[in-house]
Amino acid sequence: MDELTKQYFIDVFGSLPRCGPGSVETTRRAYSCLKDVPANPKILDIGVGIGISTIELAKISKGTIFAIDIIPEYLKRLKEKMDDEDVQNITTLLMSMDDITFPEDTFDIIWSEGSVFIIGIERGLKNWKDFLKSGGYLAFSDMIWFNRNAPRALKEYIDTEYEGLPKMLDNGQILNLIKKHGYKLVAYFKLDEKRDWWDNFYIPLEKSIPYFRNKYKDNKKYLDMLELNVKEIENFRKYSDFYGYMFYILQKK
Repeated sequence: MDELTKQYFIDVFGSLPRCGPGSVETTRRAYSCLKDVPANPKILDIGVGIGISTIELAKISKGTIFAIDIIPEYLKRLKEKMDDEDVQNITTLLMSMDDITFPEDTFDIIWSEGSVFIIGIERGLKNWKDFLKSGGYLAFSDMIWFNRNAPRALKEYIDTEYEGLPKMLDNGQILNLIKKHGYKLVAYFKLDEKRDWWDNFYIPLEKSIPYFRNKYKDNKKYLDMLELNVKEIENFRKYSDFYGYMFYILQKK
């Protein structure tokens, strides 16, 4: 990610309640699928953004959390949120999900809400497994195809969005990858469209568009990026039957 694009993400998504789809309820539901977790689990939270789910994970797990991201401004917001809510069991680290420097067999849980798309699910399943203890859990959410018989306009838009990134997969492909890389599938579920997408992400983003159009009126690159976000919202409004987020909970065998 170049510096101009990174700054756009800091400005626009860093100003929102969340950097992507999700909710406190969804984090709790996913965590409830984990059984026989140690009393003080050691957790790696990958690609945390501003850390809303990280805060909730810290509260419900009572564990020791290492929260990593490549954008320092996001981690700064997470630290502010930790102070506001008096959450002490999170350590923030400026670290790439593709260059994790912890020893193998370190974590009871690896958590990643809405960030694995950056390196792709297969690479995440393969690379992150080494850092899990035997019997440890990997929980992640990602956008997938629910129905590949999508309108051409939507397919072209998704191809544009994922340009330079691993292709978006469907549920069958993901289940095959889980098996291929030696995990046990514990549970999976679809994120709630109203709460996780609209209430917590797209409505706040949509409300911010006029402000950023004015702020970026002399910056064509940022205006073009902003219009892509407008298109993103429009597509989800029309085509959400065809794609959305799924949460997967796996266990290392």
